[in-house]
Amino acid sequence: MTTEDRFEDIHIPDGLESRIEHLIDGLANAEKRRKDNLRKMHLWVGSAAASVVIILSISLFYIYPPQTKSPNYTVYEIEAACIEAQRALLLVSQNFNRGVDRVTTAMNELEKTNQTIQKTLKR
Repeated sequence: MTTEDRFEDIHIPDGLESRIEHLIDGLANAEKRRKDNLRKMHLWVGSAAASVVIILSISLFYIYPPQTKSPNYTVYEIEAACIEAQRALLLVSQNFNRGVDRVTTAMNELEKTNQTIQKTLKR
Protein backbone atom coordinates (compact mmCIF):
# COMPACT_ATOMS: atom_id res chain seq x y z
CA MET A 1 0.00 0.00 0.00
CA THR A 2 1.49 3.33 -1.05
CA THR A 3 1.21 6.64 0.71
CA GLU A 4 -1.34 7.89 -1.78
CA ASP A 5 -3.57 4.88 -1.12
CA ARG A 6 -3.54 5.57 2.61
CA PHE A 7 -4.58 9.19 2.08
CA GLU A 8 -7.40 8.15 -0.26
CA ASP A 9 -8.92 6.05 2.51
CA ILE A 10 -9.17 9.03 4.87
CA HIS A 11 -12.57 10.69 4.76
CA ILE A 12 -12.42 14.51 4.87
CA PRO A 13 -15.73 16.14 5.79
CA ASP A 14 -17.22 18.59 3.35
CA GLY A 15 -16.44 22.25 4.14
CA LEU A 16 -13.54 21.39 6.47
CA GLU A 17 -11.10 23.48 4.46
CA SER A 18 -13.34 26.55 4.53
CA ARG A 19 -13.94 26.12 8.29
CA ILE A 20 -10.19 25.87 8.94
CA GLU A 21 -9.55 28.96 6.79
CA HIS A 22 -12.30 30.81 8.64
CA LEU A 23 -10.78 29.78 12.01
CA ILE A 24 -7.28 30.85 10.96
CA ASP A 25 -8.57 34.18 9.65
CA GLY A 26 -10.53 34.70 12.87
CA LEU A 27 -7.44 34.00 14.99
CA ALA A 28 -5.37 36.36 12.84
CA ASN A 29 -8.00 39.09 13.18
CA ALA A 30 -8.18 38.55 16.95
CA GLU A 31 -4.40 38.84 17.21
CA LYS A 32 -4.45 42.01 15.11
CA ARG A 33 -7.21 43.48 17.31
CA ARG A 34 -5.17 42.62 20.41
CA LYS A 35 -2.11 44.36 18.94
CA ASP A 36 -4.20 47.37 17.94
CA ASN A 37 -5.76 47.56 21.40
CA LEU A 38 -2.33 47.26 23.02
CA ARG A 39 -0.99 49.99 20.74
CA LYS A 40 -3.93 52.24 21.61
CA MET A 41 -3.43 51.56 25.31
CA HIS A 42 0.29 52.44 25.09
CA LEU A 43 -0.58 55.63 23.22
CA TRP A 44 -3.18 56.56 25.82
CA VAL A 45 -0.87 55.84 28.77
CA GLY A 46 1.99 57.77 27.14
CA SER A 47 -0.27 60.73 26.44
CA ALA A 48 -1.59 60.72 30.00
CA ALA A 49 1.95 60.57 31.44
CA ALA A 50 3.09 63.42 29.19
CA SER A 51 0.08 65.49 30.24
CA VAL A 52 0.84 64.88 33.92
CA VAL A 53 4.47 65.93 33.42
CA ILE A 54 3.45 69.11 31.59
CA ILE A 55 0.84 70.06 34.19
CA LEU A 56 3.27 69.31 37.02
CA SER A 57 6.00 71.40 35.37
CA ILE A 58 3.70 74.36 34.80
CA SER A 59 2.30 74.23 38.33
CA LEU A 60 5.79 73.99 39.87
CA PHE A 61 6.88 76.94 37.73
CA TYR A 62 4.06 79.05 39.15
CA ILE A 63 4.42 77.79 42.73
CA TYR A 64 8.22 78.19 42.80
CA PRO A 65 9.10 80.89 40.25
CA PRO A 66 12.77 81.04 39.28
CA GLN A 67 14.70 83.52 41.35
CA THR A 68 17.31 85.39 39.40
CA LYS A 69 19.70 87.30 41.57
CA SER A 70 22.53 89.28 40.16
CA PRO A 71 25.72 88.86 42.14
CA ASN A 72 26.63 91.85 44.26
CA TYR A 73 30.32 92.33 43.67
CA THR A 74 32.16 95.37 44.85
CA VAL A 75 34.35 97.40 42.53
CA TYR A 76 37.42 96.16 44.42
CA GLU A 77 36.44 92.49 43.83
CA ILE A 78 35.86 93.13 40.14
CA GLU A 79 39.24 94.85 39.75
CA ALA A 80 40.99 92.07 41.68
CA ALA A 81 39.38 89.44 39.44
CA CYS A 82 40.45 91.39 36.36
CA ILE A 83 44.06 91.59 37.60
CA GLU A 84 44.10 87.84 38.35
CA ALA A 85 42.72 87.08 34.89
CA GLN A 86 45.43 89.26 33.31
CA ARG A 87 48.11 87.42 35.31
CA ALA A 88 46.75 84.06 34.25
CA LEU A 89 46.66 85.11 30.60
CA LEU A 90 50.22 86.47 30.84
CA LEU A 91 51.42 83.16 32.31
CA VAL A 92 49.69 81.20 29.55
CA SER A 93 51.17 83.51 26.92
CA GLN A 94 54.72 83.15 28.31
CA ASN A 95 54.47 79.36 28.42
CA PHE A 96 53.02 79.30 24.92
CA ASN A 97 55.83 81.53 23.62
CA ARG A 98 58.43 79.24 25.24
CA GLY A 99 56.85 76.28 23.50
CA VAL A 100 56.79 78.08 20.18
CA ASP A 101 60.47 79.03 20.58
CA ARG A 102 61.38 75.41 21.21
CA VAL A 103 59.43 74.26 18.17
CA THR A 104 61.12 76.94 16.05
CA THR A 105 64.56 75.83 17.29
CA ALA A 106 63.72 72.21 16.53
CA MET A 107 62.51 73.11 13.05
CA ASN A 108 65.73 75.06 12.34
CA GLU A 109 67.86 72.13 13.49
CA LEU A 110 65.78 69.74 11.37
CA GLU A 111 66.24 72.01 8.36
CA LYS A 112 70.02 72.08 8.91
CA THR A 113 70.06 68.29 9.22
CA ASN A 114 68.06 67.93 6.01
CA GLN A 115 70.45 70.24 4.17
CA THR A 116 73.42 68.22 5.41
CA ILE A 117 71.79 64.99 4.26
CA GLN A 118 70.97 66.53 0.87
CA LYS A 119 74.61 67.62 0.39
CA THR A 120 75.85 64.18 1.39
CA LEU A 121 73.49 62.45 -1.06
CA LYS A 122 74.47 64.73 -3.94
CA ARG A 123 78.17 63.75 -3.67
